[in-house]
Amino acid sequence: CNLDIFSMSSDASHTVKQAIQTLNKAGLPVWSKTTSVGTTYRGRQENVINVVQTLCQLAHKENTETAFELTFSKGCRGDKDT
Repeated sequence: CNLDIFSMSSDASHTVKQAIQTLNKAGLPVWSKTTSVGTTYRGRQENVINVVQTLCQLAHKENTETAFELTFSKGCRGDKDT
């Protein structure tokens, strides 16, 4: 899943980074890579869905508009990292 989070708050970058760090410390059974534009998660379908759901909950702040863009796929042709 490729996940992009758009938060309409002044500390959006910090909030999203903190949520990602919290998940990474949990040792979840997925592969992840974060860039300046989003995070990609790979693994068993149910694990990826659980991680993405948890990240969305951690990144959302009360009384703040937040948009999430998610793209789920079964991999890309020729992708050897999956």
